[in-house]
Amino acid sequence: GNGVDLSVINEARNLVSDLLMDPSLSPHVLSSLRSVSSLMGAFSGSCRPRVNPFTPFPGFYPCAEIDDPSERGERKPLK
Repeated sequence: GNGVDLSVINEARNLVSDLLMDPSLSPHVLSSLRSVSSLMGAFSGSCRPRVNPFTPFPGFYPCAEIDDPSERGERKPLK
């Protein structure tokens, strides 16, 4: 095989999904987590095209309150 265990990727996606439900995370952290989740989803989907029961519900990716510019202004990402 290619040395990648898809069950590990799916477990990581589940952990990211759980983190995304945490209302205390700042918008830029949530944005990064969504990017990681979609990258893992693209990778695991290309290897195993069956439906994953842990796929996040619709509306999971674009979220108006997360991209609120007024909230982003208060919490500047550390660079």
